[in-house]
This record gives sequence, structure tokens and C-alpha cells, in this order.
Amino acid sequence: MYNYIVNNMLGPLSTATFGITAFYVFSVTFKAFVGRTKEVAVFLIAGLIVLLMNAPITEVLGSGLGLLGGWILNVPSLAGLRGLTIGVGIGIIATALRAILGMEKGGVGGT
Repeated sequence: MYNYIVNNMLGPLSTATFGITAFYVFSVTFKAFVGRTKEVAVFLIAGLIVLLMNAPITEVLGSGLGLLGGWILNVPSLAGLRGLTIGVGIGIIATALRAILGMEKGGVGGT
């Protein structure tokens, strides 16, 4: 009974949910980044490749799309994540120094 439910109900429902979510994300991204610059086009193409990398159809199309999507996630995306992490760390240190030196009084009811 469990295998029947997983194979005939959960599988098709998860595929349909992924399709609806993928279409929604891509359409919202396209509307948000409507522009005529090369950077916007590169961003949209990279997003589409990563989106297709996670789709079941990638197995049919071949492993090249999965490798390219994996590279996008591991190299440029990770570089941006590292920059964001460094920025957050600097912000935390600056806020801690302001609190230690008494320049930040917002947490204790001051203005």
C-alpha cells in the first residue's frame, strides 16, 4: 500500500508542484529583471540552467546541463555567498564595537 501511494500519488504530485513552482519563479524573475543589459540576460540564463538542473528532465537531456548547473552553484554563487558572509561578519564586529564603546544605546532604551 505504501509503495502504491508513493509511486502513484506522491511522485506525480511532487512533479506537478515542481513544475508550478518553477514556472512561477521564472516568470517572477523575468518580470523583476526586465532589462536590456547583458548582465540581466546572463543572470536569467544562469537561473534557468540551475532551475533545469534540479528538474527530472535533466536526466533525459544529458549530464552536461547538470555539470554546468553544478559549476554555477559551486563557483560564482559560492563566491557571492563568501562575500556576503564577510560583509555580515564585518557588520557584526562593527555593531559589537559600538555596543562595547557605548555608542549604541538602542538596545537599552536610549535614542
